[in-house]
Amino acid sequence: MAVVDIHAHFVPPRLLTAIDGFELRKDSVWPEQLFHNGRPLGPVIPRLTELDLVLDDMDRTGVDVRVLCTASWLFCYWAEPDLGMRFARTANDALAEAVAAHPDRLAGLATVPLQDVPAAIDELRRAVGELGMRGVAVGTNINGRYFDDPELFPFLAAARELDVPVFFHPDNVAGEDRLGPYKLVQMIGNPHEATLSLVRLLLSGVLARLPGLKVSFPQAGGSIAYLTGRIDHAWQVRPEAHAHTDRPPSTFLAECHFDTITHSTVPLEILLRHVPPAQLLLGSDYPWDMGEAVPGRYVRELNLDPTDQAAVLGGNAARLLGL
Repeated sequence: MAVVDIHAHFVPPRLLTAIDGFELRKDSVWPEQLFHNGRPLGPVIPRLTELDLVLDDMDRTGVDVRVLCTASWLFCYWAEPDLGMRFARTANDALAEAVAAHPDRLAGLATVPLQDVPAAIDELRRAVGELGMRGVAVGTNINGRYFDDPELFPFLAAARELDVPVFFHPDNVAGEDRLGPYKLVQMIGNPHEATLSLVRLLLSGVLARLPGLKVSFPQAGGSIAYLTGRIDHAWQVRPEAHAHTDRPPSTFLAECHFDTITHSTVPLEILLRHVPPAQLLLGSDYPWDMGEAVPGRYVRELNLDPTDQAAVLGGNAARLLGL
């Protein structure tokens, strides 16, 4: 069974110069960072932009197929809608070119301008129908709005109609203003943000209203495996928590997918008490330092039978994405 990495990032080099106002320059932390009209967006490193390095690292670490999305700081939900659409279309076109050059090794997840929901739906249809994208990567929130917001519901409905997965990537992390030192945003902020986004979906009734919607959360859903009992208890005793769904929140977890980026077997073992192995997807967060340098290391250390292990390492992703 092929090894498929569901969570990796790539920024095609031509994207860095394709938009008026983009500029690469050094800042106090990174040798190169991308700015747009003076606004810092995110760091640029060779393994993020050089496809030969991506492929070499796949060979070195035993990854057969890597599913790429742009860096989350290029979602650019802060931009005016027209500019946001230019960001998304340019990113999708450039990513599709990279995938087309190596279709047996790479697959792509689209990005869409969710600050304008109708435009995002149009771009999702184009990216899937014309460019062959296998799904869509979205921020966990859109300028502070989570996916229990009724205005975002039509986008999720469109993803279900197209039968493509929605990968929720931490972005605009809640409490970021208090997570400055010690790399806390990446260390605990991102998993917390994934948990927050997921729990709002579980309690809002969105998943009940959209049966069959394929959703995927990184970092094993953050702390969801530890908090499931507490969340179900709140649903039982608090009217606010069960106002929108007549099912215990935990019963929806087996309908969600989770990547395996945990840096330990323990969170995966706990998550597997709540969801079957068929819902786990190998992830690496390549090429960032908070990702897993050897994708699948902790999956292989789990006490899974060979069939389930092969499914987590690649079969589940192949099924979900139609690879």
